[in-house]
Amino acid sequence: MSRTVPSREPAIATAKGASLVGVYRHLLEGSDAFSLPRRGLVLWQSQHDSGRLSVTMESDRSARIDVVDYALPTREMCGVLQGYTAEMFVMADLKDPSVRKTSCRLDGADVCSWKCTWTPAWVVSAASNR
Repeated sequence: MSRTVPSREPAIATAKGASLVGVYRHLLEGSDAFSLPRRGLVLWQSQHDSGRLSVTMESDRSARIDVVDYALPTREMCGVLQGYTAEMFVMADLKDPSVRKTSCRLDGADVCSWKCTWTPAWVVSAASNR
């Protein structure tokens, strides 16, 4: 029986507060929205032997994540990827991150896609200076 995967993966959620060392330390370097594509690609390539993950920065407030040609898509895997993606935004100190699934191969789409949005740091800073 399948289980619903939480939107935030606990193992990744604890990483931000920990002193990350070893092979994943570089993933926290350059923690900003524009480091996210590199971070996402490195994680995907290190953990999967099929499919391609692409991250398209659409603005300073949003990105699109696509997974193409993944051999065995499952709803559980999509949930895990959504949780990892949300935590990438948290680790980059982006405010109010949201990750929403927009298409899925299991529903007949060509690719699995997510729309990611956040509040840029400069917006939060400007609001706090008022």
